[in-house]
Amino acid sequence: MAAMVRIQVELLSGEGASLEVTPDMTIGQLKEEVKAFHPSSDEIIRRLSSVEIVLDGAKLNDESMSVAESLPDHAKVQALSR
Repeated sequence: MAAMVRIQVELLSGEGASLEVTPDMTIGQLKEEVKAFHPSSDEIIRRLSSVEIVLDGAKLNDESMSVAESLPDHAKVQALSR
């Protein structure tokens, strides 16, 4: 079993959370995990909202890239919801 990777996520609201994810999780899957932090009761808003993950000022756009390839353990990222 692969070791978990711990990621610190800071939301635009200033809230923060610590996530433990598997190294083979993709950036797209990570975005879905972070999206769960701001659930909306409005189904249309839930479907249309998206999350951007930012590390050191750069967006992580390759959603198929794995967390292990993209983020060091204990990385601190910002999450922007749209």
